[in-house]
Amino acid sequence: MNLRTRMFTTLGCLILAMSGTSALLGWIDPSNPQDPIERPFSQVLADVQTLVWESLDPQHSDWQRLAVIGEPPAANRTTLLAAIAGEADSHFRVAMDGGLTRTGVWIDQGVFAPDSRDVRVSLARRDAESPMTRAQWNTVRALAISLEATRASSSPGFPVFLRAPWSAIYDVASDTPLFLAPDTDATP
Repeated sequence: MNLRTRMFTTLGCLILAMSGTSALLGWIDPSNPQDPIERPFSQVLADVQTLVWESLDPQHSDWQRLAVIGEPPAANRTTLLAAIAGEADSHFRVAMDGGLTRTGVWIDQGVFAPDSRDVRVSLARRDAESPMTRAQWNTVRALAISLEATRASSSPGFPVFLRAPWSAIYDVASDTPLFLAPDTDATP
């Protein structure tokens, strides 16, 4: 009887130890990234419109098109200073989870060339070949819709240009505009 009790106690401890170790390793393992929770498009649009309109100067609000550019992949950004230095290349930055951040260039309503009325948006990437996430695409759509409301032009849609690396990933010429209407849901 004593032998049987010892065997069940040992077996129970072994099961408990293996389950506990498995749970601990599953909790600390960073190799299984979770997809971000996708917010409803109406909420994304409201948040983006707030960011766009807070800094918009009515005298300089004739933005003509949206240029989507890529940041260096996360694996290539080894320092925080490198990430901050890339901020001056765009008006907005879109994180992997779709979060939109204004840069100082947008707040100052700056342009990148004297006659340019392009709004430049940089999108974060995991690696060199990874496509944009659904959350990033929704943010780009919301930004295009928000910027269209600032234009004096009556043409439908706001032209979006995919620049490198996105033009190569989606096999779209970088000088071919995509016109995004409010009901456009498909990814490029």
